[in-house]
Amino acid sequence: MNKRELAAELAERLEIDKKQALAFIDELQTTITDTVAGGEPVILSGFAKFV
Repeated sequence: MNKRELAAELAERLEIDKKQALAFIDELQTTITDTVAGGEPVILSGFAKFV
């Protein structure tokens, strides 16, 4: 599943438009990247750990 496919799935499940879903994914990615770059891990229990 690529980013656009993920956005389409999120949009359908959350009943939002694809543009909003893409914006959410972009912000999530930026937040995780910035946090990890700052030396702090991001842990999403049951899903992923970014260090």
